Amino acid sequence: MIFDCLRFERGLLNGRGRFSRRVLLTGGLFLVFLATAWIASTLMHAAQTSLASAITTLLILMSIKVLMLISALSYEMLYWRRPMQELVEQVKQTRQGQRSPEDWKNLKHGVREISEQIVALIRENQMLKSEVAELKSEMRQRIASRTDALERQLGVARAKASKDALTGVFNRRHFEETFPKLVELSRTQGENLVIMMVDVDYFKNLNDTLGHATGDELLRSIGQILRSSVRETDMVYRYGGDEFIVLLMGSDITSAKILSDRLKHLVDGLTLHHRFLSPRPRLSIGLASLKEDLSPVANPSELLKIADQKLYEIKHARPVPSRRSA
Repeated sequence: MIFDCLRFERGLLNGRGRFSRRVLLTGGLFLVFLATAWIASTLMHAAQTSLASAITTLLILMSIKVLMLISALSYEMLYWRRPMQELVEQVKQTRQGQRSPEDWKNLKHGVREISEQIVALIRENQMLKSEVAELKSEMRQRIASRTDALERQLGVARAKASKDALTGVFNRRHFEETFPKLVELSRTQGENLVIMMVDVDYFKNLNDTLGHATGDELLRSIGQILRSSVRETDMVYRYGGDEFIVLLMGSDITSAKILSDRLKHLVDGLTLHHRFLSPRPRLSIGLASLKEDLSPVANPSELLKIADQKLYEIKHARPVPSRRSA
């Protein structure tokens, strides 16, 4: 018994929980052996030993066992349970940012080795977080750069899709998309809008005589004249073939007529070198005003029909020029 107690005390002094548990197990088995031997001896020598003495001896042995258990529990609480609780609390505070890895050096020796491993894991985790943050930043920059490039490409593609390849002005598809919106915008703002329906007279005669390349060059030049003659807020479209549409935003019919006469004069000067053609190309322009020609509740497409009708009337009211007048 004395040797067993000395071994248990040595286990406590060494601070090794595993060793103390082995001591407790060995001591318990040894006590069971002693108790069994004592009972057998008592039965054999019942005449020499009184029952009271046997009970007293048994109680002493049990008391020693209880003391060993209490000592083991105290050791467990002092050297393991409490440090483990401190370790758990330290981990929680570190995760919440209340402590730094350097604070782990103050832990007791019972969990110092574990704390050193945890500190190493924390530092590795911090390094991984830093690397992940750098990767995220790099990925965001690459995505932003790629997005900008795609948006630029998309903008170029949209511009190409909305422009007429020959003349550089907007195409009919773009007109059909924007015209209703521009009419509604003008109505909302209480402003006027004038639509000019432009047609190149005798264009087929030029195509048949001089070829399509000359006809394309004439259409390209007329598109340039239209774009350079209107304001930045106005819109120019190639409606189809030799027909163009000009939307004059916030204009009035008087200003539109002045512009119409100027465009006709410019195109007449452009076709002077085609004097041998009879008749040579010239412009016919039909005008329609949002406030003057269209009711407030009418469909925007009605304004286009009105401009087209006026163009038709002008084309058929003008006499065909002779070769001499041309």
